[in-house]
Amino acid sequence: MKYTFLCALICMIACRQQSPVIPHVIVPFTAIVFEQVKNRLDFSTITKFTGKENQEVWLVQFKGDTNSIYAASAKSELLYERRFTNTNSGYIDITRGDETIRMSFKNGTRTISAMSTSEHGGTGFCQREQGERFKECFVKESDEFCDSFASCVALATQPAVSVLIGMACSCNAK
Repeated sequence: MKYTFLCALICMIACRQQSPVIPHVIVPFTAIVFEQVKNRLDFSTITKFTGKENQEVWLVQFKGDTNSIYAASAKSELLYERRFTNTNSGYIDITRGDETIRMSFKNGTRTISAMSTSEHGGTGFCQREQGERFKECFVKESDEFCDSFASCVALATQPAVSVLIGMACSCNAK
């Protein structure tokens, strides 16, 4: 399962496209967060990822803040925020609805409130298991992803990695 998700993630990053216009699909079915933040978004920074299952994820940076991103798919939306005091210490917040996951990095070491080492997720893009909350899925998937120094560095420095894990945990499990 981990390798299926990793392959999908790599495929989505490889299929990255820039788009100068706001597509209709960027406003998900609920758009609650979008309505709250739309005036602070820089729509010239829209990035689109498309996976092999035609799952589209849109990322938009906030005006004047390259460390904050609004992300949406056809069925979900997230907020991403990265704040580092130096290259080895800081935090990343991923917020979906009323749930926030904080990954803290201190001297290059990542911590999340609850860690899991068990295999987790589905066989496709959706990694959320039935009855599982967003936070539980995100913690398990980010722990699976961060299984080496290089992948932990990618998680800490590449917003797309955290956002795509969040989107994979935003779908409804089958």
